[in-house]
Amino acid sequence: RTHEQEKKEFLKRLEECEVEDPNLDVMELDRGGALWRFFRAGPAVHADRECALAAVKKNGFALQSAAENLRADKEVVLAAVHHDGDALQFAAENMKADKEVV
Repeated sequence: RTHEQEKKEFLKRLEECEVEDPNLDVMELDRGGALWRFFRAGPAVHADRECALAAVKKNGFALQSAAENLRADKEVVLAAVHHDGDALQFAAENMKADKEVV
């Protein structure tokens, strides 16, 4: 599969997912849900900004699987933290010190 095919397939499957409750224990999350789908996706999806942004909007904890440069991307981090403030722990250090993010 090409990166574009993988990306398109991931985004299509992600559309089927509901926004996940940030109060659920990670072990209780639906294995077909956004966090699980992003975690199981390949490195190309983890490094794709559009995919990462879509995933963190459904579940902020998807930030932990995002590529390093995306964990330093303000828009991606803000979306993750907006869903669940605890996602900040997965952000790059410069984002943890950013007043707009915290």
